[in-house]
Parts: sequence; C-alpha cells; structure tokens
Amino acid sequence: MKKTLLLLALTLVMLLSACQADTPQTSAAPPSTATEAAATQAAAKPFRVGMEAGYAPFNWSQMDDANGAVRIDGSIEYAGGYDVEMAKRIAAGLGRPLVIVKTEWDGLGPAVVSGKIDAIIAGMSPLAERKETLDFSDSYYASEFVIIVRRDGPYAEALTLDDFAGAKISAQLNTNHYPAIDQIPGADKEDAMDSFASLRMALSAGKIDAYVSERPDGISVEAAMPELKMIRFAEGKGFAVDPTDVVVAVAVKKDSGLADEINAVLATIPEATREALMQDAIANQPVAEE
Repeated sequence: MKKTLLLLALTLVMLLSACQADTPQTSAAPPSTATEAAATQAAAKPFRVGMEAGYAPFNWSQMDDANGAVRIDGSIEYAGGYDVEMAKRIAAGLGRPLVIVKTEWDGLGPAVVSGKIDAIIAGMSPLAERKETLDFSDSYYASEFVIIVRRDGPYAEALTLDDFAGAKISAQLNTNHYPAIDQIPGADKEDAMDSFASLRMALSAGKIDAYVSERPDGISVEAAMPELKMIRFAEGKGFAVDPTDVVVAVAVKKDSGLADEINAVLATIPEATREALMQDAIANQPVAEE
C-alpha cells in the first residue's frame, strides 16, 4: 500500500513539473525612467521651429551634423547656430522632439499663423507690428545695433552716425535695421536686401558702403570675412533704439498659450549659459555661407 501511495505521489510531482515547464515565463521588470521619457517624447507632437538658416551666428546651413547641427526637415542640409541650440533646449523642456523647418524670412510669420510651424526662433525682435499677429516669449538674447563696413573703405574709422553722411547704406528687408538708417544724417538709403548673405556680398563687392546689423552678426562677419569690419558706437553716438529693438524672442501663434510654456523653459537657462552658447556659435560658424 505504501509503495502504491509513493508511486502516485511521484507521478503527480512529475505531471506538475511538466505543466510548469510548458507555461511561458514573463518579466515584470518595469522599463527604466530614461526609456519611458524617450518613448513619451517620441510619441509627443513635434516642435516645429522655423528659421532662415542663413543668419550666422544665430542660424546657418551646413552639410553635416558637426557641432550639434540638426537635420533640416525635407532636406539633406543641417541647421546650426545659436538659435538651433536654444531650440534644442526649449524642445527638450517642452518634452517634444525638435524639427527644424528652413523658411525665408518673410515667410516665417505666415508659417506660424497657418500652423506650418509652431514657433519662430530666428533672431527675431518682438516689434509692435509683429505683436499684432504673433505672441512673443521673454527675450532669449540681447544685443546692440552696429554698422558693417569694408576694412579698407572710407568709413572704417567712423565713430558716430554723422560720419556716415553720403554713405550708401542698406539692411535686411522687413527688419528693424532698415528703418534705423533714417537716423543717419545724410545717408544714401539703398533698397533693402532679402538676406544677410546678400548684404555681405554687396558690401564686399563695393555695391554699398555699409549695412546696419547687430553685434553678433558683426562678430560673425569679422571672423568669416576679414575684409569687413564692425563699427560699434560709444553711448550717445550711435542709434537711438527702443529696448525691444535689440532683444530677440521666440514668436508663436497668437493666443496659443505656447509663449508661457516657453517662458517656463527659458527661465531655467542661465544667462552665462546663453552667452557661452553664443560664443560657441560664433566660433563654429561656417567660413562662408551658402
């Protein structure tokens, strides 16, 4: 009898072991926080940012991803520069993947209004007329107006705006730089040009004597084109500008609420970090723009 019970017990154990072996095992280990964050961001709506990709050191185009450049949507080119670095940080703060959309300057505002892009991060100042159709974030960089001239030209030693009397001066179309020319006594105001690359070429070729710009562009010009020079002015000797004329901000669709979200991210980026990013952009800019 005992042998019979023992055999029955052994048989039952073997049957149970066989059933367990046939049952698939699953892991209950949760995914890592980093994996979850990456998956969440990948599933989020892309943060589509428009820029010219032609206004170094704020933004430019290049053919590879060197120095943190980002692939331009629908292009083999990459966008680099200060605006790109700020866009990367803002997108990360929003928890959204960044997409760079290369857009002509005049098309940036309409692209936001139509929903083609979510934001403009392109060295744009929050001028009153722009605020009629766009909302702006807090400033993410402050600068000053300067004049770019040829180093061997007649205005290379200018110290005041008065020294530019008779000079043929231009600036980029639809910027606050162009109306600033009216502050230069006796200046010959030339037609505005559509890009800073065009202004640089016109100046280098002698078609104009100077163009109005901002300090980061001036630093960029002197590094990329040694034949050109930036003229900075002592206090009271240069342009009289509204404070909003010398700061740049992120532009978004009106009443979208996105500006407040971006402000929350900007508040986490120290001024020292912003200045370091600008210095890196100046150092990394292409020698010649396309």
